[in-house]
Amino acid sequence: MKPSFHEWATDRRLKGLVLGVLLLAVLALASYTYLTVKQAKYADNMYGPTTISVTGKGEVIQTPDVAKFSFSVQAEADSPETAQKESADAINTIVAYLKESGVAEADIKTTGYNLWPRHKERPVPVPTLMEVMPPDYDYGSGIIGYTVEQTVEVKVRDTDKTGALIAGVTDQGATNMSGLQFTLDDDSSAKAEARAKAVADAKQKAQQLADTLGVRLVRLQGFWEEEGGGYPMYDDGYGGGMMEKGAVSPELPPGENTITSVVNLTYEIR
Repeated sequence: MKPSFHEWATDRRLKGLVLGVLLLAVLALASYTYLTVKQAKYADNMYGPTTISVTGKGEVIQTPDVAKFSFSVQAEADSPETAQKESADAINTIVAYLKESGVAEADIKTTGYNLWPRHKERPVPVPTLMEVMPPDYDYGSGIIGYTVEQTVEVKVRDTDKTGALIAGVTDQGATNMSGLQFTLDDDSSAKAEARAKAVADAKQKAQQLADTLGVRLVRLQGFWEEEGGGYPMYDDGYGGGMMEKGAVSPELPPGENTITSVVNLTYEIR
């Protein structure tokens, strides 16, 4: 039996109503999803992504291939010209000795040169309340001479000769010795190797931390490397002091240097 026109129209309106409700529900759901995503993006922009930071360390041990030390010569005279000449004569004698001993001219470098007057000190009287010093009273001190000091840095490529060269420089007239250190002439490859080890250490720590937290690493957000690493300094009596002429050449073992790199990696996580 076919439905009447009234029944057919009622059924059509009902279906349209249901379809309209479903359409409104879909639109509402889409709007809610859009707003949620937009708010999440806004929150990310406002507070930034969640991150973790880890520190890695790498070390490389190398045997030093050069030694460095500094010496200085002081000369005092009545005039600056005489003081300069005496200083220059002493320096030239020492430099000639170093060259004869196998040190290249490029490995001998002047690092300081100073000239200053020397004054005769005179006491300044302290007047009583009733005394007034004459306006022409000389409170200063007169110049009685001049001092010249020149400092030279020496690089020794045959480290076994370091002790003998230090003793020889003193015999030739050096007045002060300082700054002895054993180091690498070119440490770039050692630093690069230490940095690579530090980065690998940091990556491993980051992955372990992410696994512990139950998150995943998304991308690297930042990198920072600690500067420095330095080399050990050797004093053995030359840290600014003077060695007696004719002294026995000291044994100066170079030991080993540790080149260290410390890096910090920051990762975005989800």
